[in-house]
Amino acid sequence: MSDPLFSDPRARLFSLEAPFRGATRRFEIWKSSGIFYALCSGAPRFLAVFDDDGSLHAAAASGATSQIEMQVRTWLAQERLARCVSLPDPRPEKNGFFCVVWRAERHFAFLVDGSSGEGVAFEPRISLDAEGLWSERDAFWTKRWNKEWRDSNSDLRLSLDYLTACAREREQWGIFWGKGGWDEVARVARLGAVADVDCDLSSLLVLTASLFYLGQRAQEMKSNRLLSSRLKRLLKILLERNRAYITETGRHRLIAPIPFRLATRSTGTSRLQLEIADPSAHEQLEARFLVREWIEHNAPALRRDWMPRSVHLPKDAH
Repeated sequence: MSDPLFSDPRARLFSLEAPFRGATRRFEIWKSSGIFYALCSGAPRFLAVFDDDGSLHAAAASGATSQIEMQVRTWLAQERLARCVSLPDPRPEKNGFFCVVWRAERHFAFLVDGSSGEGVAFEPRISLDAEGLWSERDAFWTKRWNKEWRDSNSDLRLSLDYLTACAREREQWGIFWGKGGWDEVARVARLGAVADVDCDLSSLLVLTASLFYLGQRAQEMKSNRLLSSRLKRLLKILLERNRAYITETGRHRLIAPIPFRLATRSTGTSRLQLEIADPSAHEQLEARFLVREWIEHNAPALRRDWMPRSVHLPKDAH
């Protein structure tokens, strides 16, 4: 097959003939990135994903092929699987394919990263009955995929962006900025910590902003150790200028972690976290200048806190 999910021949476990939807069909059973697939021969030829509750993984871990085969036969008879189609990334600037898992009626569909086996749900705008799920050919799914992408009310774009986002981007998923944004918070908080001569950065400093639901007031940043009073005052004003909240609908996505389970819901909490490592002397000098410049324009009440400290020489030194 040309599908990148099946480029490794070791992923193929075995073949079998089993009843499915009133007929005996031939299946090839595959396992790739923690996901069990069933490739059905015949007309129409289709690929499916098992809704594993852990039984298939337990059997595979024990090396019991006969046990896997028995479980597969049972689940095929129960139709405990979903249609899976490999479809191209719809974003114009991107290349590659996603494994798209469709289910009947009003169930969530899933985008699956073939390399990691991670899946993210999206809610299809078009419902489909069980007959269409197994009878439609690939051209139908390509058309449906493109229609979902063009629909401005579909959350496919959001789900696709989440699946391909890095860990740091996901930390901020679902954050609503009532005022300002993360760029200023991260930049100025870092400058303040580096510029503060009382802040020990010989070991990693971690700052985490408290997030609340819209309408609640933000608190000061938490830290993995004590901060100076002037740095606390700077961070408090910084959070007042840049108010971040967790939204009710955007604070989580439906995730199918490894092992892949179509019914699994996993909540990822949004947060604003900043890690600051040991700066160079040049970075400290530059930070002192930049933080004073920011305070001059945005928080003049803090000028006294960040003035250069006077050096008092003894009288006999003159």
